[in-house]
Amino acid sequence: MMNIRHMVIGCMVVGVAVVGWVRLQLVHAPYDGLVIGIMQTASHPALDRARQGCIDELRRRCGGRVTCIEQNAEGAMATAQTIAQSFARNDRMHAVVTIGSLATQAMQQVEKHKPIVFCAVTDPATVGVGEHCHNVCGVSDALDVNGAVATMQQMCPSLHRIAMLYNPAEVNSVSLVTRMETALRAAGTLAIRVGVHNEAELPSALAIIMPEVDALWVPTDNTIANAMGLVGRLALKSQKPLFISDGLLVTHGVLAAIGGVDYEHNGRHAAEFIDALINHHRKPCELGGAATPSSSVIVEKATAQQLGITIPECLASRVTWKE
Repeated sequence: MMNIRHMVIGCMVVGVAVVGWVRLQLVHAPYDGLVIGIMQTASHPALDRARQGCIDELRRRCGGRVTCIEQNAEGAMATAQTIAQSFARNDRMHAVVTIGSLATQAMQQVEKHKPIVFCAVTDPATVGVGEHCHNVCGVSDALDVNGAVATMQQMCPSLHRIAMLYNPAEVNSVSLVTRMETALRAAGTLAIRVGVHNEAELPSALAIIMPEVDALWVPTDNTIANAMGLVGRLALKSQKPLFISDGLLVTHGVLAAIGGVDYEHNGRHAAEFIDALINHHRKPCELGGAATPSSSVIVEKATAQQLGITIPECLASRVTWKE
């Protein structure tokens, strides 16, 4: 009986060791048969570009020897949690790329072993990514708020009151609005928060705030992004400059995108992290976090003309005109 018990215990120990070895091998597997999970927070032009940039860079670095399992939470935390649990259970998956805050938050809550590489996350700390997350690293899309404020004031010297339009339910947006509010206050400009939860609330919210402000500013916000055409039309109708953070969303009615991130590059940078983890055996805690800010200014030419705004000489070298 004693020998049988020792044999059972011995088998259990060996089994645990084998499972641990398999998981370790999955993390440090070569590119042959590489499987990467990609979870996107929602359908959004910026996040779509980040996803495609990541996939393109992964394929460039490892040829056709990578399989990307793509899932989209479409803005729903319950869906993100289901996807995260599925990815965590998949022992063939070597690492996970999360695009956006909601996806990152859901994934890091359930996966404590496989590497998680995030991108397009404004403030990693607000989604639970900290020093205790030994398996998480990635690329932020944090905006240079001080630079953005300086640029807005150079374009509109009479800027004294600005409305910040965002969805209070989006963690990224709240973080960015808080940082922008601080930067505006330091520059002597009054910042007024205007929170909306869906497109239907926009017309009434803007009708109330437009007479009270000199301009509008929008962070990288999924809700507002999906209604940018409407926001642009209402801003132009009220003759108010509209500044945004995402160059992909510049359309008629938007004066300029300032200090935003090249999301394709953001996604490619995440793929570089995957390369470092899998091919060069780096640890997530060694890579930490990185940012890809931009000093570019994309100006919608027709809107600038209709608002009577002339770009100052000091900004000329940074401006890209959109016809």
